[in-house]
Amino acid sequence: MKTSSTSNLFAKFLLPVFLITSLFLAHDSSATEKKKGRLILPVTQQGDHSIKVPKNGMTKEEVIAKFGPPQNRKAPVGDPPITRWEYSGFYVYFEYNLVLHSVIKK
Repeated sequence: MKTSSTSNLFAKFLLPVFLITSLFLAHDSSATEKKKGRLILPVTQQGDHSIKVPKNGMTKEEVIAKFGPPQNRKAPVGDPPITRWEYSGFYVYFEYNLVLHSVIKK
């Protein structure tokens, strides 16, 4: 009688849970890739690469000459001082007088 109740438990509960779990783990999204707990997005989905932004190492004067004056300038923060300039399509971060990084707005 115990064997029958064990089979019944497996058929009613454990088998569906096992099947659903297997389907969930086998699911693979075409837009993203999951690898070791990280989500990897293709480069084309990480921003609009048609927008030209200042390159690392450019001076503030070179940025103004190429892109014009910024719409907004944030005061330096921290040590070394990091300054942020805002343009219509991107932000530029400076360390002292040099471009540290440019970030395209969403």
